[in-house]
Amino acid sequence: MEGPEKMKNKKLTIVLGGNVGFYLWSMGTFSAIEKNLNCKIKRISYFKFSTSIKGVMIEFRICYNPTKDNNYKKRAELFALNEKEIIPPPSDEVAKKIKSRNILFLGLCGGLKGKKSEIFIPEEFNEIFFEDVYIKQEEILKIIPKNKIKIKNALKGEMSGKNAKVLTTNLTLMKDTIQDKKIEYLMMLGNNLSKNIDVVEKESYPIVKKFRNVNIGVMLMSSDILTIKRNVMKTGKFNPNKDVFNKNCSKAIKEMLKNLK
Repeated sequence: MEGPEKMKNKKLTIVLGGNVGFYLWSMGTFSAIEKNLNCKIKRISYFKFSTSIKGVMIEFRICYNPTKDNNYKKRAELFALNEKEIIPPPSDEVAKKIKSRNILFLGLCGGLKGKKSEIFIPEEFNEIFFEDVYIKQEEILKIIPKNKIKIKNALKGEMSGKNAKVLTTNLTLMKDTIQDKKIEYLMMLGNNLSKNIDVVEKESYPIVKKFRNVNIGVMLMSSDILTIKRNVMKTGKFNPNKDVFNKNCSKAIKEMLKNLK
């Protein structure tokens, strides 16, 4: 690890996939980071926060969905109605605003195998886009991940976590986004995807694509399992293990700070 003087002019950008209220209040992620890393996080704008640790300027940016398509726009309407919150910008727009050579992406994902609250340090990323807000039964077995890219994850070997093949989608894969809201169809989709994919989420691909050639770390935690009926995501019952997630977010930040470029 470099000395304090050499670290002073360096910067770390942390991108969180999700929404402000979720990390700020529901999960208490920012409070946990402040406690674990002995820092004070300030809100710069609605979707941007910052702090400083040992002279390193750290900015936090929050994004939602990979791009501003029809699914994003429909979700924005629900945000205003249900969450009483402004939807964050999509990750492809956030990526364009980042001016840093040290990037850390943190987020939750749906597992296709294994168990809830597992930590992943992935190095392969894929994407797929759905035009409709519902996935039809006849489409389930035809869904194929596309545009595979690989990275050297800066967290690999520095903290515990499984390698994984990630799929970024523009649609949350849950019962409510499947035709007739059938869990059986959701599990069928999960089993089909599990042939080539380990976890599914909604924001990492554009960030990884833009910054794959710089110092980038990615850490994900599974909040639900698409192939196990009792562990699929349910509307109004989304309760990830915040202690495990927040602990590993703090760990990931510590490890990134040791190896800034």
